[in-house]
Amino acid sequence: MIIVRLSGGLGNQMFQYAFGKALAMRRGLDLKIDVSRYGTEPAEYRRYQLGGFDISADIVSPQDMRAMGLPPFDGSGVLSRLRRKLFRMRESRLPLSQRRIVMEPRFTYCQEVLDVRDGAIFIGDWQSEKYFDDVAEDIRKEFSIREWTKNGKSIRDEIMSAKRGTPVSLHVRRGDNVSRPQSAAKYGTPSTQYYLDAAAAIAKTVKDPAYYIFTDDVPWVEENLASLSPRVIVSDKGATDAEEIVLMSLCKHHIISNSTFSWWGAWLNPRDDKTVIAPKRWFRTTADTSDLFPGGWIRM
Repeated sequence: MIIVRLSGGLGNQMFQYAFGKALAMRRGLDLKIDVSRYGTEPAEYRRYQLGGFDISADIVSPQDMRAMGLPPFDGSGVLSRLRRKLFRMRESRLPLSQRRIVMEPRFTYCQEVLDVRDGAIFIGDWQSEKYFDDVAEDIRKEFSIREWTKNGKSIRDEIMSAKRGTPVSLHVRRGDNVSRPQSAAKYGTPSTQYYLDAAAAIAKTVKDPAYYIFTDDVPWVEENLASLSPRVIVSDKGATDAEEIVLMSLCKHHIISNSTFSWWGAWLNPRDDKTVIAPKRWFRTTADTSDLFPGGWIRM
């Protein structure tokens, strides 16, 4: 058995799941997911969201953890916290390949974590397709919608009909990257000009682009991207978050924000002839993002 701990929003959860699923598939093992972080500080504004997808992994139980010799992560008492701290201290003295709690060593792709023993729990972001590109078809199947809502199905049918023109997804994420000082300092948001330049680049090679806009800030889009036409603001039409990511993937081309949410919308599109435009600056910090972007994606 392999366990992967989920944290963050939906896009982050998808990276963590894809990493664990690919590793489990290569070894012929079961994958279980740890959702104990949700509902606790500092992630209380996030929630577990993979349930909208047709994933095959179950949520790990405290009994599973004990059977593997791991301390459950859901205990909040003093003894539970002390037990986990002592366990981690012992683990830190072991070579990486022998650890049962594996913390992601760095943001870039880390080949050595793939050699870790079975029966470990993996904690990190794992934000590189290199962890799962050899089983890409299987991962795309895992992230298909379990059951479409009426609203989601309606938008899906419109995108697939291409009745407005060649579908191009465009994602604007603002939300906590504007309202929360910590997120704003780490990520920031792409400028209006980035989106206009990206749309202009798309228009040079795509006949009759129709923009399907996904956003957590509809007023900003209406004020700043009014010149894009035809356009449909998808995010005020009642689709679920999981559906929005899959709806993005049904478009032929993609303009993404510095967000794992739209990263997945673009990656789930299996077309070889797709154009994906991403912000050149993903973080405001100096983090190395060289392994984050698949080959062929254009950064502006």
